[in-house]
Amino acid sequence: MSVTRGVICLKLLTCLSIALGSALTLASAPASAQYPAKPVRIVVPFAAGGSTDSAARVLANQLEKLWKQNVLVDDRPGGNQIVGVDVVVKSAPDGYNLVMLANPVLYEHLLNKNTPFVGPRDLSPMGIVCGAGLVIAVPNSLPVRTFGELVTYIKNNPGKVNWATTGGVTAGMEALRHQLGLASNVVDVAYKGGNLGMMAIVSGEAQVFAGSPLDALELSRAGRLRVIAYTEQPRHPLYPDIPTIGESNVGAPDHRSGFWFGVFGPAGVSNEIVNKVNTSILESVRAPEVAEKYRSLGLQTYSVNPAEMRQMIGTDVKGVETLLAQGVKLR
Repeated sequence: MSVTRGVICLKLLTCLSIALGSALTLASAPASAQYPAKPVRIVVPFAAGGSTDSAARVLANQLEKLWKQNVLVDDRPGGNQIVGVDVVVKSAPDGYNLVMLANPVLYEHLLNKNTPFVGPRDLSPMGIVCGAGLVIAVPNSLPVRTFGELVTYIKNNPGKVNWATTGGVTAGMEALRHQLGLASNVVDVAYKGGNLGMMAIVSGEAQVFAGSPLDALELSRAGRLRVIAYTEQPRHPLYPDIPTIGESNVGAPDHRSGFWFGVFGPAGVSNEIVNKVNTSILESVRAPEVAEKYRSLGLQTYSVNPAEMRQMIGTDVKGVETLLAQGVKLR
């Protein structure tokens, strides 16, 4: 072999070694370091057009800007959120299948023994995005104009009032219904989304719905239904003339109940990916234009880490367990 050919071969070997080393370095890099390297799906366990779907789309649009990847919203309604959540529970724990859910599904296993998952065990909390109290809505045809009048009407008409629900009644609202002696007098009727629950009120198919402020907003402004109370304190900024439950003189001056929307992956997602998603959620909701979009939807944004989120879930679950131990039937 000539000297020239030997030098050329040596250079080729050197280049091949460098290329192979680079390839091996990329191959050995943890998947979390490259996440997300492909489109991410956010499952919404409610029908399109409701508050959860709207909240998820606001977040997805912002995450696309941060991640430079497509973030797809996939509506999978049904079964008190079970259908959509179960899709994610059974997916690979790689961070590419997430779910934005409303917190009542996290204690669904306590109420329905056929639930195919246990939320606190089978889901990886990544971040709480937003939430609010509930507005109590009734049809215009119902002869009540205040929450106090509604309580009296239900007691005087046992079994004749359909109470629309989506994803189950929240623990706080159920505790109030039992406190006021309403639970045994109403018939719960489940709907696949808040917009469907509100339309049931408009049509007179249901007589009460405790839903998100967004779900009732346009129908209320158009005079197609009547909002009579808000379940949090203070009054909601989109409903400044609507009294809180505490202001309604029904014997529950300190009542507060509501919901929040959180992002989860299946159990087993790495801490690196969980923390990256959480950081991205926090960055998203702190953006002024995103926070304003949520405010326009009647929602307040949250700023919690996964550990704080687990504490909040634990508090919710313990509250339901306490109610059940007291003999309160939540379903």
